[in-house]
Amino acid sequence: MLFDAIRRHVESKADVQLGRYVGPYGQGGLQRLQRLGSNVEFIARGPARRTWTPGAVLTVGSPLGGPGRVILQDPPPGQIGSSAHQVSLILNTYEC
Repeated sequence: MLFDAIRRHVESKADVQLGRYVGPYGQGGLQRLQRLGSNVEFIARGPARRTWTPGAVLTVGSPLGGPGRVILQDPPPGQIGSSAHQVSLILNTYEC
């Protein structure tokens, strides 16, 4: 259990994370995302007037763990909508 807590803490502080798209948040390209494996929502900036399919898995970055998160790229093919299996495979490569 301690190792799981440490892993979750490290993942939450990572500079590049995966987030599940929830929807737009106001104007100016702000978007609501959810951390994978939890219900914790966060806000990230993306291109103005751009949205994604709810549930799409997006790559999000932040400078040195800072608060200013930015959507880095569109989801790869196969990670739009419900894609827990493929995301699981990606996360397992980081756990090795």
